[in-house]
Amino acid sequence: LRSAVVNILYQHILHLSAEGQQGLTSGEITNLIAVDTQKIYEVTQEAHLIWALPLSVLLISFFLYRTMGPSTLAGVGLLLVFVPLIKSITLRMLVTRQKKSKDC
Repeated sequence: LRSAVVNILYQHILHLSAEGQQGLTSGEITNLIAVDTQKIYEVTQEAHLIWALPLSVLLISFFLYRTMGPSTLAGVGLLLVFVPLIKSITLRMLVTRQKKSKDC
């Protein structure tokens, strides 16, 4: 997949006019392609987690409930209570990283 995306991007760049390539060196173009393809690769590797993680939580909770009984619901409830806290911490970390990257 990654090599196919690189090939498509290079083919597109080869067809750019001189005006389209203006201000970009071959090293910059190579770097941009490498970064873009890496990001696409990461998305394809982790995109399935959007559906797989909730399904995993449901299945594991079901089997734990069958094994341990109602006490499992306390753990699942605690897990759900911490979701907003984790979300806010993650957002703060993202904002901090963005500020640091702008400063550099």
